[in-house]
Amino acid sequence: MYPTGSGLDTARSWGLDRVDVRYQAEMDGQYAWSYSGDGVVAYVLDSGINNVGDLAGRIDAHMQCWSADASCQSSTWGATYGEFDVDYDGHGTPVASILGGSLFGVARTVRFKDVQIWSAGVGQSWSNTNNLIKALNWVVNDHVGRDASGMAKSVANISHQYPGTYDAVDIAVRDAVAAGITVVVGAGNDGVDACTRSPARAGNPNMIPSNPNGFSAITVGATNRFDSVVTFANTNGEPVSWASNGGQCVDIFAPGHDLRATGRYGTQITFQGTSAATPHVAGLAAIRLEKYGFLDPAAVESSIKSWATSNVLTNLPANSPNLLLYTMQPRTRICCSY
Repeated sequence: MYPTGSGLDTARSWGLDRVDVRYQAEMDGQYAWSYSGDGVVAYVLDSGINNVGDLAGRIDAHMQCWSADASCQSSTWGATYGEFDVDYDGHGTPVASILGGSLFGVARTVRFKDVQIWSAGVGQSWSNTNNLIKALNWVVNDHVGRDASGMAKSVANISHQYPGTYDAVDIAVRDAVAAGITVVVGAGNDGVDACTRSPARAGNPNMIPSNPNGFSAITVGATNRFDSVVTFANTNGEPVSWASNGGQCVDIFAPGHDLRATGRYGTQITFQGTSAATPHVAGLAAIRLEKYGFLDPAAVESSIKSWATSNVLTNLPANSPNLLLYTMQPRTRICCSY
């Protein structure tokens, strides 16, 4: 008897086909998984998640953190603030779909909490750092409130970057990790050193102010279908208008170019960037938390990086790890020793 939550399905995006095998030659058009993130809550700090497509029925909270209120406000999806209460920008929905959608996702039974940090429809800029800090504070309180013993299993996905470094943002990430939340962030899409961006630089504990305990996020760069880090050089003829950030603040790379996911209207769309790479890793974090029970974020990060496929990436930015996400786990029999 194998663990519940395992399965095999058509890989509706090449990224899923790539991360469940070690090498390109093994890609077979399918996605296999041993665990599915059952019992784990994924907080998606983004433009919102629409209750559509392969996400329908699994969003347990909708928090609006972009208003002038001092703290995040609970709202009814699509009702409290009208059209701006949903994923107006169309960014957060595909992020969640790649993390845990039932068709396009890595961790297919994870539950979501939608933490909306911007809505361009009402002039709320993605560049407002206070929104993310406020959102992370709410996530910490909600995580702690779910289990007073400190054993709640939580992942936070931040497919978002700011054009510079902000101590307050990185400290908020630090505090979330200290509370036991595995925080996964995008490296950014400027083709520069991720250590020059927040919260991407929080992947390196030495870059976070006042961090004697060495807490850090997992920072994710993006690759294309040829196992090249995405650059402005159009590797193998792949047209790009962006390039993955890299450097010593990046922990791991994952597929991020020309992927498929559920869009804000519930239909399949193309989605890309380190925004798309990040939820692949957050999905595996959820799987690890289901498999092993509660793990502190450092243990989750260590398990993901130690199990990654090494030395297959090309066009690697200076000082970046040659690690590509690998999600498949050996299917250990739970009934017997053979």
